Amino acid sequence: FGIAAAPIVDPSDATGGGNTVTVVTAVAALALIRVAGPLIPIVGVDDLTASVKAAPIPGLNGGKTNVSFVVYNAGNQRLSATLKIRQYDARSRLMYTYPEVALPSLLPGSRLPLSYEWGDAPVLRGRVTVEVTTDAGATVTRNTTFWAVPWGFLIALLVIIIVAIVLIRRRRARSQQGDVPQSLPTPEPV
Repeated sequence: FGIAAAPIVDPSDATGGGNTVTVVTAVAALALIRVAGPLIPIVGVDDLTASVKAAPIPGLNGGKTNVSFVVYNAGNQRLSATLKIRQYDARSRLMYTYPEVALPSLLPGSRLPLSYEWGDAPVLRGRVTVEVTTDAGATVTRNTTFWAVPWGFLIALLVIIIVAIVLIRRRRARSQQGDVPQSLPTPEPV
């Protein structure tokens, strides 16, 4: 049993056998073929982004972290890989570890877009690390830093501060009006 490469053909759109099309029903089987030569396992991670929906009140659970990226095979061999995702807070303390994921086989030149979400967001700033390790021993690690600003909480806090300042100024203005002595009538000469 042998497989030979097809001869080089000029690119064109054509139908076989004139203007008729023949429909053939068949069964397909995946054939993985390895050409003799050195194997170079190269895996990469591109387009790593992290976004956060911050918790309504900082420090309380309720925020969500979303991370998206593309894993690609830049080598010349089929790769099986595992994925590890970790999230750190602003002080580089480990906050969350996503369960290890076995990726589908990556053929040479293939790209696999991935996105994961979990319900544990840092306060103000965080970092996500993505690590892909192949069975062939190739490993790549990528990091991205992101901000997790609780805008709803900050706006509510700002409104409370403004209202407090307005109320304090009104109270001071009223107390100062009460302290002003009323003018006494001038006495008439006798």
